Amino acid sequence: MKIKTHKKLILAINSLRQGICLDTYCKINKNKMFHLIDFAAKVRWRKRFQHNPILVKIQDKLAVKDYAAQFGVKSAKVFYKTKNPEAIPFDSLPENCFIKANHGCGWNIMRLNGRFYHFKNGSSIVDETGRYREKELKEHEIIKAEVIGKCKKWLNSKYDVSEWAYSHIDPRIYVEELITQTDETDIFDYRFFTFNGKVACYGIGSPAMRKNMENVFFDASGIEIQLTRYAEKVPDSLPPKPDFLNQMIEAANKLGKGIDFVRIDFFCNDHDFYLAEMTVYPQSGDRNTPTSCPEFNHWLAGHWKMKNSDLLMAIIWRVYGSIKFWLEKRKLLSH
Repeated sequence: MKIKTHKKLILAINSLRQGICLDTYCKINKNKMFHLIDFAAKVRWRKRFQHNPILVKIQDKLAVKDYAAQFGVKSAKVFYKTKNPEAIPFDSLPENCFIKANHGCGWNIMRLNGRFYHFKNGSSIVDETGRYREKELKEHEIIKAEVIGKCKKWLNSKYDVSEWAYSHIDPRIYVEELITQTDETDIFDYRFFTFNGKVACYGIGSPAMRKNMENVFFDASGIEIQLTRYAEKVPDSLPPKPDFLNQMIEAANKLGKGIDFVRIDFFCNDHDFYLAEMTVYPQSGDRNTPTSCPEFNHWLAGHWKMKNSDLLMAIIWRVYGSIKFWLEKRKLLSH
């Protein structure tokens, strides 16, 4: 029994070294082989062990703008940045803009037509079509004092101490331009999974899609990737292929060069595309992410090349996490 397990482990490690393509994974799965590590497990390894200073720079939502500008990639204009929320020049702010923190996720306040709304990821203030509605906006409207209070809270908070890069970002509050469509319809964000300067695939999201619990992935040529399992539903009508797809892929390849993995997010309107953010810990490496399809998640992991020593540590960390998860689950069931 020990010999069989050892052989399976060696085969699994060799497959991971070579990079697992989807077909290879399926063949191995049919032969009842198992894999100890998928994409999310590699993200969790990075959280625990990879402390590369470049991760801090690109995770910082302000510093990444300068990083992108070096490659000729534009982002939303910044009007103001500060460590003192009370100093924000509210009287001279644009009627439409965002107030954000650079060291967290979902720490966003939107100013629309002069009023402030707790935006978060946008899903709670739009209807199913992605348009802002009076009812949703009213429920999330906040006043100037509340804006200042939230900004102070963000500045005094660490987003996630398990995510190393976030803990090393110098906190700032900043005011950013609001990018919109001419017809005020939903703006899609395009999330490119980029490995050492090469896009493997991309996902599409928007406030409306998040509200409707929708998700879809495409390969680099814009063809939908059919998953074998879905936690979220595919939109009834697939988002059209973006006009700037080739330009976004070219920009992602430039920004991601020399970085083993980074997800590079853009959004675009009728006129152009803009960098939204670069993230090094997608969904914090939660289990069954970025999809609930094991084949896809292992295929994606195969693009993330790692040194053998790092790979071994990722496998050990993955096994440790599984044992801990099982023990905690068993403890809960016993009560």
